[in-house]
Amino acid sequence: MATTRRGITREELAQFLPSHKLIKAFESLTEGVTVVLPTELDAIRIQVEEVALATGAAQNEAMAALAMAAVAVAEVAAQELADCRTQFSALSAEVDVLRTQVQALQVAPV
Repeated sequence: MATTRRGITREELAQFLPSHKLIKAFESLTEGVTVVLPTELDAIRIQVEEVALATGAAQNEAMAALAMAAVAVAEVAAQELADCRTQFSALSAEVDVLRTQVQALQVAPV
């Protein structure tokens, strides 16, 4: 490998790196930055996207469960309201009977 990916020749590297071993290490480091790092960053980006999708799916599931719970609560409330109306109607009928009896007693001779 005569040059690194950045276009620096080995002769230029030799100006500040005193040995062939250090030049090779610098070339490896440069390759790590220009090849490995972008690959690793892409892998991390993919993982982040997967987590975001999973989080979105979990949020959708939670919202669906919450909606189902709200529907269940509304159904129970509607049934309890219907029961209360039935009881109210029964009590109202009893009050009407009592009212009729009181009126009959008020007009009856003593």
